[in-house]
Amino acid sequence: MAVLKGLSEEPIKSISIEGNSLKDLLNYLRNKESPKVKSRLFNEEGNLRSDIVIFINGKDFNLTGGLNSKIKDGDEIIILPTVHGG
Repeated sequence: MAVLKGLSEEPIKSISIEGNSLKDLLNYLRNKESPKVKSRLFNEEGNLRSDIVIFINGKDFNLTGGLNSKIKDGDEIIILPTVHGG
């Protein structure tokens, strides 16, 4: 978590977006976040990096519909890079 937290001026925030899906939230972040955060979240094609894990209310987004997962007011979205090393 510290990897992304250190890149953002406001790592924990409450925001309002147009739309109701995780894809809509990621589009918001793609347009609003700093270049440092965007480069860590998205690859050169603008897609979510494969080492990013997202939880919606504690559940892996891949289990709730992937990028089409529905989100609503009050949902907690946690975005984390996976940890590698040995």
